[in-house]
Amino acid sequence: MRLNCICLVVFLILLGICSSQAMNVCEMDERLLSGFVDIYPYNEIAAHSLLNDIKREELQVDSGDCQGNRLKQLQNMASTFLTYNGHLVKSIHFSSMDLAEEDVAVLNLLFEYVLIKYNSPYAFEKNKEMKAKSNSDKLIQLLSELAEISYSAITAEFKNPTPVGIASNLATNTLPSWLYLWFRQDNPFEHDSDYDFGYSWLILMRDVFLKSFPESTHNALLNTLINETSVEKMLQSNRNRLNFHFGMTYMIGKSFVNSAMDDVDEWFSLLAQARLQIYSILILIHINALFGDNFSFGGFGLMGGYPLIDGDVYGLDIFGGLSYVEKTTTSDKEEFKISFGTIVAGAQFFKRFPVGDLLDIIPKVQWQIEVAPAYSNLETNQDGVGLMSRFYLGIGFDGKAPMGKPRK
Repeated sequence: MRLNCICLVVFLILLGICSSQAMNVCEMDERLLSGFVDIYPYNEIAAHSLLNDIKREELQVDSGDCQGNRLKQLQNMASTFLTYNGHLVKSIHFSSMDLAEEDVAVLNLLFEYVLIKYNSPYAFEKNKEMKAKSNSDKLIQLLSELAEISYSAITAEFKNPTPVGIASNLATNTLPSWLYLWFRQDNPFEHDSDYDFGYSWLILMRDVFLKSFPESTHNALLNTLINETSVEKMLQSNRNRLNFHFGMTYMIGKSFVNSAMDDVDEWFSLLAQARLQIYSILILIHINALFGDNFSFGGFGLMGGYPLIDGDVYGLDIFGGLSYVEKTTTSDKEEFKISFGTIVAGAQFFKRFPVGDLLDIIPKVQWQIEVAPAYSNLETNQDGVGLMSRFYLGIGFDGKAPMGKPRK
């Protein structure tokens, strides 16, 4: 009899030890995401199963975030809930199921929690939606703040509207301030929280639930998963994973040509550049225009590249690709057009001035060399290999978004 009692006591102790083993945050996140995958689009049994699990484990959750392959698996699982224009393509309507109001609320809150934690595109769109910002003119305003340049510097160009006059006024009014950007240590652009990550609204949603259901058995779990510390970890994780960049830069410059292209008498050239970076892969699109006496020169180029320097303050890219060019010349009121292809290679150096987590203003210097293997000189009526060396100065913006793994 005594032996049976001892065995029973040992069994109960062992059972208590096993049941008291804490489920960490990573394990809970895995259970939540797998549960939501099972529930989509409508599985009431899976919803009740998930609710039973979180009720059982609610007091046994401690710290411990997912790392390595487990983190990647969760991100892949969360990415199945695709977003379009800020809204989920795959969404779950818990309110249509036979669930208590409290259970619907906690499932909706936990669904938001795991998606913003592991689905970066959804987190980005949700953050914009919750801030309800209106910044259609903000980017133009930011660019105009370059070293405290006022709009008068732009309107001054209209006093001398010729191409040479415009270039001269731009150089006189903006170049000194643009050059100063490369030496100054402070940031002339005001920090704007609209371009920051921010998940304070998630804590607000948690607080609304706690006030609505003060006696809920889910409260301990929600306080463990959603709090100031966990939100700060989400923010830092996003900042460490800014591997997607997309920006535009507008530049003005000057070209130097060889003898085969001596019919190109250029005043100045303009370049609009779109820059896409995914990890260490660069894709550049160039649209350029040259202006001169009785001629215009336009091109479209597509290039690939590599960021040699990819820092928080400075960046250096090398690139190469192909460009399609069309030149129009006017002579004796007659217009002549020639088209040709060029091979392009170059490098660009820029400095970052952060406006927020998601946006940098970048002054940029670029040099590129462009080779036209078969160039027709309209003045000499000779064909040859054309060579152009171009230098550009400009300013633009670089938008950033987090992707899978942390930056190196």
